[in-house]
Amino acid sequence: PSPSVRFFEHTGDLGVRLAAPTRDGLFSAAAEALTEAVTDPASVHPERSLTLDVRAEDLEMLLVDWLAELVYRFEVDQWLTASAEVVVGEDAAGFHLHATVRGETFDRARHPIKVLIKGVTYHALSIAETPGGWAATVVFDI
Repeated sequence: PSPSVRFFEHTGDLGVRLAAPTRDGLFSAAAEALTEAVTDPASVHPERSLTLDVRAEDLEMLLVDWLAELVYRFEVDQWLTASAEVVVGEDAAGFHLHATVRGETFDRARHPIKVLIKGVTYHALSIAETPGGWAATVVFDI
């Protein structure tokens, strides 16, 4: 099955339910969902790439920190992600993520803003392995 992204309304926030066949794919889908929340993802071209590394004690924190890093990149560098190749690993210190993200700089003429994401919340946060792969729920502060 291919990854799926379903947005839902939440007071003052925007929630998203993600599903993907693999854990790495789930984290890739989360990055793409962030872009889809902000603008039309078809308008974002993979012109450049960035390498990002994130560490956290558990998978839920890793997902929040990963998305927070992408929100930060948008706020500071005006970076929009077109796609993300993500590898999630685990060691004695917890979980780590290594990603190559492809995208481009925000261009007001080509990237109409749907909502501005202020941050990633812990409300309703979940991540789980399912019979069909992996699923997560994340709520963005807008």
